Amino acid sequence: MILCLIIAILNVILVSAESEPVEVHEWGVVIFGEYEPAVTAVPGFVLPPVITDPAFSIMPPSVEAPVIFFHGEEFSGDFVVEVFNANIFDIYPVDGVRSTHDSIRWSDIRVFNPGEGTEYPDIFPAHCCMSDELARSWRTLECNSVRTSGGINEGFLYYECFLENQEFVEYPKLLAAGGGLPEGVDKILIFMRPSDDYQEMYLVDPASLFIPAEIEEIGVYDKAWMLEILFSWNTVGLYPDEIELLWETWEAYVTSPVWEGDALVVFPLPRDMINKISSLEVLPDGEMEIMYRRFFLGMMPVLWAWN
Repeated sequence: MILCLIIAILNVILVSAESEPVEVHEWGVVIFGEYEPAVTAVPGFVLPPVITDPAFSIMPPSVEAPVIFFHGEEFSGDFVVEVFNANIFDIYPVDGVRSTHDSIRWSDIRVFNPGEGTEYPDIFPAHCCMSDELARSWRTLECNSVRTSGGINEGFLYYECFLENQEFVEYPKLLAAGGGLPEGVDKILIFMRPSDDYQEMYLVDPASLFIPAEIEEIGVYDKAWMLEILFSWNTVGLYPDEIELLWETWEAYVTSPVWEGDALVVFPLPRDMINKISSLEVLPDGEMEIMYRRFFLGMMPVLWAWN
């Protein structure tokens, strides 16, 4: 009887292991205005609240550091990224990749639990926009590793692209009208350009987003508070360590700051807009359950034109 019980337990464990899905987790940021403020906001109740900067259409929104991690079941096969109304300008790793301006295919990869002793490249391709420091920080996440068809191990996949979708070009107008946010999100963040190492951070109603005269809540940037807000926005099931790594990647950009303008608006993108950026597809050798969890932030520099 004891033997039967042991066999039954083992069968449950085996079934559980066999039914574990492949989980694909992705996070990234859409920058609205890389070198110039994306929009000019005109405070007041008579003038329109938002005027789209003419230069915004010249330098389109960019999808930066979308980083892909794998969890769950190991597998072998292909992994495909397709972007929509966009142009890919950076890919890593490039070993074994087939790509065009709007698609990437990592062929014959193996996704596996790395364990101890798994070695990663010390040198990164010179063309990559990501820094060595960022790549090494992304490797700290506890997840599966990817082995390319050429035998190179890495802890993540990565790409970047410019968006030509008119819906993204007009996103400031959508936000100003109180739209463009996930269901259940009723506040977004504004970071003021810091002075004397003092960083103001506001949590505001989207409807008053571009009217600074109506911002009443005064706050000071606090990393713990920032992470708490990001955790509340993460309704897709990314792990807390992934959200923390996302913010570690972008904290300096937001608080240094690197952006131009008077303020930086930070907000989560809704799922339907994320799906208009790109699609991800695991093509495993065999039938497997695949789950995709994707979380993107929007970052929009704003210039306030006071009357």
